[in-house]
Amino acid sequence: MEIGGVVTVMLETSPGVWEYTAELSDSDLQALTNVTSANLLKGSKRSTKLVSDGDGGLERHDVTSVTSVTYLDDTGAEQSVEFTSLSGYHQALPED
Repeated sequence: MEIGGVVTVMLETSPGVWEYTAELSDSDLQALTNVTSANLLKGSKRSTKLVSDGDGGLERHDVTSVTSVTYLDDTGAEQSVEFTSLSGYHQALPED
């Protein structure tokens, strides 16, 4: 998969289930309070996509992403946070 010139390799872990891990983007960092590229120790976004037949036989992609971040706070202490950053689906519209 290529988005914005960045290629991400997706691995099919079981039939219809695809997983991939990506580094945090600048927009990911902007959305995080107290985390900048200067104090970020490590961070990634792990996504799982389930491909199935949706309504009317149209392919549906259910996607969940979990973001994990480790950073130094203002006192220099290491902090870690993990949260679901995306949960939803997309599906093609039926042709008329």
